[in-house]
Amino acid sequence: MSHRDTVEVEVKIPLTPHDVAVLRRRLADLGFRYVGKGLETDTYFAHPSRDFRLTKEALRLRTVGGRHFLTYKAFVRGAFKSRKELEVQVSSGKVMSEILTSLGFKKVMEVHKTREEYVLDNTTRACIDDVSQLGLFLEIEVMSDDLREAEKRIRAILNKLSLEKKPLSCSYLELLLSRLGEH
Repeated sequence: MSHRDTVEVEVKIPLTPHDVAVLRRRLADLGFRYVGKGLETDTYFAHPSRDFRLTKEALRLRTVGGRHFLTYKAFVRGAFKSRKELEVQVSSGKVMSEILTSLGFKKVMEVHKTREEYVLDNTTRACIDDVSQLGLFLEIEVMSDDLREAEKRIRAILNKLSLEKKPLSCSYLELLLSRLGEH
């Protein structure tokens, strides 16, 4: 599978603190393995001449555990939030941010979260996120070169988790901008 053919399919589900304890047990029962917990800061950038909100694209600089990743996401039509994802690790988040702003990109917003990560295999992960100003969420993500298979896999996991809340197909950035009345 070439990287350019890989699609990220994800859903988010709002959680309550009570949901989290139950969810941890259910994830373990499904074979998800706990990876760790850490702080993540995502800085989103706006293109100087293209409205990413209209094109459903995203450019993000993520900082986690002293490492920095620049990620571009392009919209792919699907039943869930589906995007082609290109990511590269950079040695300095500060320098990368300066390069982007020097090229005319504007910082849109920072999203801060504490992420508890679980993996099922090389393509499937579940994260319990505590997002600043938004609250608790479960994010299920499948990376695949087969969009329909990834969607089928997410549906199967959601069914087995038996969560009563409806999945969201939007990003934390979109939720925050909506909450602030900017989206």
